Amino acid sequence: MASEVSHHSYSSLHFVLFPFMAQGHMIPMVDIARLLAKRGVTITIITTPNNAARFKNVLHRAIESGLHINVLHVKFPHQEAGLPEGQENVDFLESMGSMATFLKAVNILEEPVQKLIQEMTPRPSCIISDMCLYYTNKIAKRGKIGVLVDKEGVKRAVEELMGDCDDAKERRRRAKELGELAHKAVEEGGSSHANITLLLEDIMEQVKSRN
Repeated sequence: MASEVSHHSYSSLHFVLFPFMAQGHMIPMVDIARLLAKRGVTITIITTPNNAARFKNVLHRAIESGLHINVLHVKFPHQEAGLPEGQENVDFLESMGSMATFLKAVNILEEPVQKLIQEMTPRPSCIISDMCLYYTNKIAKRGKIGVLVDKEGVKRAVEELMGDCDDAKERRRRAKELGELAHKAVEEGGSSHANITLLLEDIMEQVKSRN
């Protein structure tokens, strides 16, 4: 019964998830989509056709189970950026020397992604984006939509995590330990389960204040 009440409470929310095109970014974003959808939230994932295909089976099973997850395709601008067709994910790049060109293509997506979001029904309650897609902040502000991305804050966190100092090494060691606890945390009663509830309640309040 508690689960049914929770789903009803959050059924008015519409979250848009826009992950960076790399497996290490997309896999957790898909997991987040499923966790939120299990609470009754309507989810729209924006990604390119090749990236969507990589998650077709897992998302199909989620949708078949009754979760409200939609996938919208945005065309990857290979030609405009100067990349070979099909290289829509960092994993597909021939070498890391192509990374700058890949990021150029990713930045070209700002306008078509904004158009998709503007035309969405129901209107998005929140955008969950990625540190590499910094322009999502601008899209959210133009549409007066809540957004879970902080370019400068994430930049500082990445620098602190990936550095060579002892503190950074300790953070990486701790992150590995925490990863082993992550599965338990998302179960009902776990810390992440509680945090998701707090997040949804906060977004609900923000949506009400806009209306």
